Amino acid sequence: MKTKIKFILCLAALMVAGLTISCSKGAKQPVEKQAVMPIDTTFASPTDSVNPEWNAKLDSLLRVAATAKQDTALVLLYYEIARIYSNIDFEKSKDYYAKLLDLSEQLDWNKGRYLFFKGLGVVIFREGLYDSSIVIHQQGLELAKKVNNEEWIANLNNEIGSSYMIMEWNETAL
Repeated sequence: MKTKIKFILCLAALMVAGLTISCSKGAKQPVEKQAVMPIDTTFASPTDSVNPEWNAKLDSLLRVAATAKQDTALVLLYYEIARIYSNIDFEKSKDYYAKLLDLSEQLDWNKGRYLFFKGLGVVIFREGLYDSSIVIHQQGLELAKKVNNEEWIANLNNEIGSSYMIMEWNETAL
């Protein structure tokens, strides 16, 4: 059994190395090395923060948001738009998080407020403003504790801990 496992491991190692062998009895064939194709590591970003039409999902979300009813569904739509923009345009992302918060305040909807604090804090973190990210996430944490939402508390503690860890404040992160 051990020899069978060793044989399989050796065969797998040869395959990973790009070598081929013949397992037939009789004529021995030479081991051949397969040609390795170079990997293209260039990245061409189709992003255009002025014209988001390159992203069909973002484009359709923006169209729906323009005519949507002012309710919690629109808050969630703003969150999704802000989240997509957070990958291509921090300022537009912040604008949609601000719209999200304004509408959440009008509707007195805590989940929208939580999404604002969590999402905006992440954008600020990605900009490298870790102290500011901590402040924003701590405001969200206060809300989460006030409404006693354990999931929100855990998520925001994780975000705060990540910021402290990046800043190498390891004990505080813990």
